[in-house]
Amino acid sequence: TEGLVLSIQSLVGSVRADDAVSIIRDHTNDIVTLVGKVLSSTETAISNTGNTTLRDRAEPVMRTLSDCRTRLLNANSEGESIHDPARLKEHNNRLPPMAFEIARETKELVNRVEQIYNEAADDDDFR
Repeated sequence: TEGLVLSIQSLVGSVRADDAVSIIRDHTNDIVTLVGKVLSSTETAISNTGNTTLRDRAEPVMRTLSDCRTRLLNANSEGESIHDPARLKEHNNRLPPMAFEIARETKELVNRVEQIYNEAADDDDFR
């Protein structure tokens, strides 16, 4: 998640600085890629462990996170076709809130996974 935070900070900085579309696109692509890795890793953990509690608690957040990722990816594509500077600035200003939502959902997913593993560790301590 540290890489995700850095990518979001870079995106926000680029939007504030009115950087070129290609730079902003690179930052959003980084975020989209990292979220894809988080989702894939979580799905792998669910599959490998067969932990139904993990699946039940993580999947709703994973769906939301996947939706956020798709919205950011679509917004990224939309931005490439905007040539009017005022419209582009308005469009780019919508990206940081999407990225912040991704950060919140990622944090929620991590918290849920950690909680489940901590509960499992506590159960092992009593055996």
